[in-house]
Amino acid sequence: MDKVAIFGDSFASPDWMVEHGDVWAEVEDFTWLKELNENYDVYNQAVAGSGPMYSLKKLRHWLHPQINDLKHCYDTSLIFICSDVCRLDLSCYKAPGEAVHIFDHADGSRRHVSNSFAKHAVQWYMDIDWQINQSCMYYSILNNYAQYFKRVLFWPIGGAKFFELIPLSQNDNFYFVSEELNDLTIRDCGESMYGQGADWRPNHFQEPNHRVMYKQLSNWIENDTPVDTSKFIYAGPLNA
Repeated sequence: MDKVAIFGDSFASPDWMVEHGDVWAEVEDFTWLKELNENYDVYNQAVAGSGPMYSLKKLRHWLHPQINDLKHCYDTSLIFICSDVCRLDLSCYKAPGEAVHIFDHADGSRRHVSNSFAKHAVQWYMDIDWQINQSCMYYSILNNYAQYFKRVLFWPIGGAKFFELIPLSQNDNFYFVSEELNDLTIRDCGESMYGQGADWRPNHFQEPNHRVMYKQLSNWIENDTPVDTSKFIYAGPLNA
């Protein structure tokens, strides 16, 4: 059975719950993650709301020779969902998913011990050049890590335009998906998930596109076939 390791945010989080009235329950519909678990040996460390800094830390710890012999990774396909680089992994967070609120912390709309720091980080530090540099860093590190894996898939949720500004090399077993996941989730329902409240779609997709995602990833795992994002479709409005 092929081995698959996954790091990322809500697009790959296995702990998705849906609301039924006043009750929250596990997703019962078909999802690409559940199907992947059925057919592969999956190690998943994705956490909703977390940033790539947290994901890289978890990956680095997992790769540490005292924790995991690097020889054991050569038969593993690594999927790295690169979330918003502005989601810092601050030590004051009680959970890594708090990183998603950094802009709410910065403008004070969500009270947090990091309010002052977030305000000045956004104001003075996290400009466009910093974001491009961070994107370059994550891409380069995962490209370098590809030597330890059977193959590596690097898929940004946003900021794909940043990678167009960076002249980057690419290992033969490193796959970069240029169409960002945020655009695909908009294609799924016809509107942005931002400003619409909680997204009831598991991992931000409806079932038809979960099936597309699973087929694309299984083809990549088994046949080294690059992900074809043109296969993702409009699956219907959110309020259907």
